[in-house]
Amino acid sequence: RTHKSFRENGSVSVFEEASKRRMRIISKSEIILRFELGEDRLRIELPPEPATREAILARLHRGGKKLDVLREIAEAYGDLIMAYDFSDEPQEQHIPNYMMLQNVYREIDPDHPVLAILNLNRTAYLPYMPIYYGDMYPIRTEKGGGRNPWAVTKMVRFCATRTDAPVWVMLQAFGRPPGRGTWQLPDEAEMRLTIYETVANGGKGITFHGSSSYPCWRWS
Repeated sequence: RTHKSFRENGSVSVFEEASKRRMRIISKSEIILRFELGEDRLRIELPPEPATREAILARLHRGGKKLDVLREIAEAYGDLIMAYDFSDEPQEQHIPNYMMLQNVYREIDPDHPVLAILNLNRTAYLPYMPIYYGDMYPIRTEKGGGRNPWAVTKMVRFCATRTDAPVWVMLQAFGRPPGRGTWQLPDEAEMRLTIYETVANGGKGITFHGSSSYPCWRWS
């Protein structure tokens, strides 16, 4: 939608709104992982595509994205872009694809890093990311491991002491209704604790995973 809006109108509403509110944006899309629907209508992950420039460009083009328009967007809104998040928890076998995607995007926007949001314990990516960006969701049902906000300390410290790159952490701000999943909504004290743990153990950035449905910290 961002690409189409800029081609048609010369502007992107989400960036314009961010500018009014003095906010910066981590641009989000999926350019590494591939899926298809199985017979049961559930998504099945496909093997990685070849880790080539041609494959990355083909993926962008299939999504309706052209390099010249992407460059124009980056030039127009560069002061609002914080980073690009282009995959949701890729596996180790996708590291070559991620590296090639970084190379391609240096041609488009050399001023902002290309990231993938990882499970924070997926440390195989530590040497390859300009910013190590991972999620940590430690508030669960008893069956799923219990409520353990203190787990953030060990994992953030582990990452921060094994890379020279800044470590950003996506913390939990969502849950599931009773009886419908593992994750539980953190309470105020747990939210505060995980924020303090991240900062105290070397984290340099914090984002939150919320939800558009109950229960979450955005829901009212």
